Amino acid sequence: MRAAGLLLVLACAGSVLAGPRNSELITAVPAAGKTVFYQIDSAGRHNIAASATHIALVWETVAGGSGSTSIAFKAHAEKTFSSPQQLSESADAFSPSITPCGNGFVVAWIAGKQLRARTARADALGPVATIAEGDIAEISVGCREDRELLVAWAGNAGRNSHVYLARADLDGDRLQPRVSVAVAPKDKFHSQSNPGVTFAKGRYIVSWHDRSTGTNLLYAVSGAEPGAFEAPVQINEWIQKSDEWGKGSSAIRNVLSVTRDGWVTIAWLDKRGSRSGYKVYATFSADGGLKWGENYRVSDDFSDDIPQWSLSLTADKKGKAVAAWMDSRYDENAIWMARLHGISWSDDIGISDEGEYRPRSPAVCFGPDGTLHAVWIEDDPQGEGMRIVYRGGS
Repeated sequence: MRAAGLLLVLACAGSVLAGPRNSELITAVPAAGKTVFYQIDSAGRHNIAASATHIALVWETVAGGSGSTSIAFKAHAEKTFSSPQQLSESADAFSPSITPCGNGFVVAWIAGKQLRARTARADALGPVATIAEGDIAEISVGCREDRELLVAWAGNAGRNSHVYLARADLDGDRLQPRVSVAVAPKDKFHSQSNPGVTFAKGRYIVSWHDRSTGTNLLYAVSGAEPGAFEAPVQINEWIQKSDEWGKGSSAIRNVLSVTRDGWVTIAWLDKRGSRSGYKVYATFSADGGLKWGENYRVSDDFSDDIPQWSLSLTADKKGKAVAAWMDSRYDENAIWMARLHGISWSDDIGISDEGEYRPRSPAVCFGPDGTLHAVWIEDDPQGEGMRIVYRGGS
């Protein structure tokens, strides 16, 4: 089902990235050689963010067997990104995530057994703070009312894995961490991963992918205060094994965003027993994550025969929402998106240029003015490894 009747009140005006391939493609991070690799793959896919004045991009660079995290900025009126600034310190670092918060941005990443974070503006990076410690595997970031950093993180404990919510108050350019709290009972939910986090309707909302039952399921919790969450709610509809659906339900790689009037959109990759792989689905909550609606197919029928990967999602306060992903429906990688338009998701729209450069790993965000910003990785046209490219549109 592609119609999104639950969002009748969120009919969006205008188009997003109209004629996306007509807008300029900018090299945000140039290739650095065939042995240097870039990654945009954090949980929640928060690798690009926009403020009123700047766009900020974060990524991981892998070279010589170790990783580092970096940030680059672009003023809205400029056509080039700044030189990269390293976020991480000397330890091997990975999985950077960024969110608009306070007077600029806040970035978090994993270094060793620590969750690290700092504020970031084009003219200054704030001091590094340790937000949590442990065997941290994945993180996703959000912001509450421009004054509190939210980080949902998945930590390993032997054969089990659990999701926690960490917070840090903003004090100018400094972060003041608070204690992390588990988001679900550890005896029932012991195989949690791929966390997401947001704040809406005065409530903290944390989502995750769960294999505690042996099946990939999608859950979320909501609470007015961390540590006082309501009972977890399963978001993906249960599809039983059958001749039509094959092995049945499988939901992974969820992403969250908040739109007009505090409506929360969550999208994920759902196999639903399909023999051709994962497809993009979404649903919505109007009450701060207490209840969720029906599941709606986002990707169109032309993607039926191939899987989708690297799902990203963004929404703005005027009611627009865009999901973006990578698939190879025409035998070559391409970046596609669908926009919420009226009461349904649009047909899929190509964002990347046609060519042989294997675009992949997209991330998208809306700016405060409603501009959509998209980045992805592709092969360098000169054969010098890989680069990160940027494209923006109205």
